[in-house]
Amino acid sequence: MLKYEQFNRSLTEVLSEQQLATAWLTDRILSTTTSGYGAYRRALLSMVTGVKRDFTAFVKSF
Repeated sequence: MLKYEQFNRSLTEVLSEQQLATAWLTDRILSTTTSGYGAYRRALLSMVTGVKRDFTAFVKSF
């Protein structure tokens, strides 16, 4: 049960950090360029890929 709680907490922390980064990034990109949407999508995709990679590494650590 402890491993599950630890897993849950870590996943939540990773997601909240990513959400904060996404909000900041969106603000920066959209406020500095008019064609920022494509760049925003690429950045978001790379962040999501990063979360999946971290998540996979975390699961494998058990």
